[in-house]
Amino acid sequence: MLQELIFIGVLLFFSALFSGSETALVSLDSIKIKRMQKQNKDTKYLQGLLSDSSRFLTTILIGNMLVNIMLSTVLTSILIRALGDKGLAISIGIATFLLLIFGEVSPKTFATKRAEAFSYNIARPLEIFAKAISPLRYIFNYAANIIIKTMGIRLDKESPLTSEELKSIIELSHQHGAVKENEKEMIRSVLELTQTDAQQIMTPRPDIKALSLDKSQKEALEFLKNIKHSKVPIYKNTIDNITGILYAKDLFFSPDRDFRTLSRPAIFVPETKKIDELLKDFQTQKSKIAIVVDEYGNTYGLITLEDVLEEIVGEIYDEFETKERFIEKLDEKTFKISGKGPIDLVKEELNINIPQGDYDTVAGYMLFLFEKIPQEGESVKKGKLSFRIEKMVGRRIKFIILKKL
Repeated sequence: MLQELIFIGVLLFFSALFSGSETALVSLDSIKIKRMQKQNKDTKYLQGLLSDSSRFLTTILIGNMLVNIMLSTVLTSILIRALGDKGLAISIGIATFLLLIFGEVSPKTFATKRAEAFSYNIARPLEIFAKAISPLRYIFNYAANIIIKTMGIRLDKESPLTSEELKSIIELSHQHGAVKENEKEMIRSVLELTQTDAQQIMTPRPDIKALSLDKSQKEALEFLKNIKHSKVPIYKNTIDNITGILYAKDLFFSPDRDFRTLSRPAIFVPETKKIDELLKDFQTQKSKIAIVVDEYGNTYGLITLEDVLEEIVGEIYDEFETKERFIEKLDEKTFKISGKGPIDLVKEELNINIPQGDYDTVAGYMLFLFEKIPQEGESVKKGKLSFRIEKMVGRRIKFIILKKL
């Protein structure tokens, strides 16, 4: 009787070991392993296990199953001898309780908090056990693969990481100091390019500054000087009939040459075009601007290479922008400010106090204050200043209303 109880205790220990191993090993990543290596720990057994997740998971599951079956069998045998037929029902309840508390919840909780130490210490014994049961493991894997194939599921040796998995890896790398904050945000932005449509970051049709072919040479020059954009579409009769793109520098360098002859071909893209694909189009066609059209072929918006790059690296200054483009005075105490406005310029021009920080633009300061990507209409107060988000373009802060209190 005593020997059997001791055996049950040993089986519970091994059940906890297998259960905790699964949690600890699954939570490991390359960063944690490199940290162990820096501590002069031999991680060859760990790396061997993690190199084949199917192998170590099957090993753990077989071990756990064998231990739990033996524990239930021994416990049932003891209670049937002591209580007769009633012992069977009681043994099921006791076995369930013991395995749940001591074989699952407790070891998994411990392994979660001590994943590195647990994994390091269990790796070698687990590797030995994996080799010992390799014939049994082969049979289980073979049977499982047949079932999976009949369900029409492909068995790729290596499945590509999903976008969400990559984001989790980047976040973990940032937490451990391997990736800086700005690098993390840039990588996340690159991953999100495949999920962003052109219509989400384009300049909408009502805001497009375009030049009619009917304009005179003088009017064209004045138009470009006044709007201070480096590139504008040119159209015939209606903006739905855009014939090309005029680069301001082309006309300014050749003011006597008919602006119509300086027109460059325009790229037309559907509103649903993913911006990672659009970026490739800009590269292959050596263009910096595209016209977004709707399902009927009408002009829906305009998107530039700058817009796409800003999704990755943040705000970019246009070569024609000046302080007047960044700050618009609405009244004595209220100002409309471009999100890309340099924070030092805004502080100097408006004579306001904004503390130094890890931001270069007003948009960056807004992200710092809100601690998230804000929505249009949201506001925040800081000292004697009030900030309200006037306009968002996709995830970018386009304009802010600043009010002195």
